[in-house]
Amino acid sequence: MARLQNRTALVTGANRGIGLAIARELAKEGATVLLAGRKKAALDKVRKEIAAAGGKAQVMVVDLEKEKAVRAAAKALKKKLKSLDIFIGNAASLGARVPLTRYPLDTWRQTFRINLDANLVLLQELDALLKKSSAPRIVMLSARVATQGKATTGSYAVSKAGLHQLTKTMALELAQHGIRVNALAPGYFKTELNHAFWTTDHGSALTKRIPQRRLGQMEDLDGPLLLLASDSSRFMTGTVIPVDGGHLLSTL
Repeated sequence: MARLQNRTALVTGANRGIGLAIARELAKEGATVLLAGRKKAALDKVRKEIAAAGGKAQVMVVDLEKEKAVRAAAKALKKKLKSLDIFIGNAASLGARVPLTRYPLDTWRQTFRINLDANLVLLQELDALLKKSSAPRIVMLSARVATQGKATTGSYAVSKAGLHQLTKTMALELAQHGIRVNALAPGYFKTELNHAFWTTDHGSALTKRIPQRRLGQMEDLDGPLLLLASDSSRFMTGTVIPVDGGHLLSTL
């Protein structure tokens, strides 16, 4: 039996990469998935793909960089749903590859608005819907650079480190309401966007520094994701699970 049957899940940044893989997996496990993002055409394509595979999905068009738009989309969602069971905070901006002493403040602020602020705003607005669920859970998508420094990761690394504390603080504050808050911290994964890089000499050298000597494949996230999104982790909250082939054990 599908582990997420009759559950409703919201996935931000669901049109590509890890967000797309997460949306597919949740739908495969029986959840009705709300696909949130800025590009309607891309989200519609994902919705049709999920429907063709026998799953259920809906599109939620929202520019996560704009607070007013995020609050408006969340309020519209509250009128449609009776409850929300799973929140996946995945959408992210990589920012710029520039040393912090020369980092453009506009880029810094933009990255934080998407990577950190949007999650806070959405959860503020959707708090009541989560509390109406019989088994609410929140899963944030962090990154390994949040806990182990790497030069020129700038606003991305710092905002993801903030996401760790958002996860832990919300876990403490929401535990009394039965809401569990955890995070996944993926390492290097092969996606459509970065595929070409991993074929270069620099990409090959980085891959060799991963103890398992390979990149993550999207299916490597399925188990950890379903652990946190299902009842299997009902006594877990405030945790951040690395999914990186042991990369945190090596040097950057």
